[in-house]
Order: sequence, then C-alpha cells, then structure tokens
Amino acid sequence: MAYLTRYNKTSIVDYTNLVVKKADSPIINKRLFVLGAKMDLYQNNTPASSFLNWDLSKNIFEGPDYYKNVTEVYRSFKKDVPEVIVDENDLLQPFFNRIPELSKRYVKDGVVYTRNN
Repeated sequence: MAYLTRYNKTSIVDYTNLVVKKADSPIINKRLFVLGAKMDLYQNNTPASSFLNWDLSKNIFEGPDYYKNVTEVYRSFKKDVPEVIVDENDLLQPFFNRIPELSKRYVKDGVVYTRNN
C-alpha cells in the first residue's frame, strides 16, 4: 500500500496534508509567537515562548481572568522573548492590560505585534 501511494497509483491514502504548506508571510528570520494553529508562519522563523502547541495553549489564552494564566504568560515572555507576535483573535490584549511591562515592549499593527528595542 505504501508503494502504491508513494508513486500515485492509488488515491486511498493522501500524504499531502502531512507536509506544511509554504507560507506567504513577510515575517522572516524573527523569533515568532503565533496565537493560533497557523504552523506555516513558523517557516523561516524561530519559535519563541513556551506556547508552541496551540491545542495545549488555547485554554491559557482564553482565560485571562485567571492569575495563574497571567503569570504563566509573563514568565514565558520573560524567559523567551518573541520579536513578532501574530494574534488574529486579539487574545493577547487582556494579558497586556494586566501586564503593562509587556505592553510597553510591543507595537500593534493590525494582527501583528512587533517588539520595540
């Protein structure tokens, strides 16, 4: 079966979804953090912060009212600082409201936060 699939002799198995699609992103060679499941944005970039798997991190960013979540985001950003953050659902703003130190470091342009130096 693997042989037939490899040489396109059968359409039962489709391996095309196993390969990350090429991203058309202007963000290149940055320490990147993406709030969401868009893994293709990490191509040509370095993942930053400890929140790489969105399925595991979603509960943290959907619960900014919990002190534990706020401190976890703060510690992660202090330890591994992203240069660029992509936040299409505006989930990061409540954390920036609670952590002014972090909000002073970033400038928002649409759905992208860029770090000030």
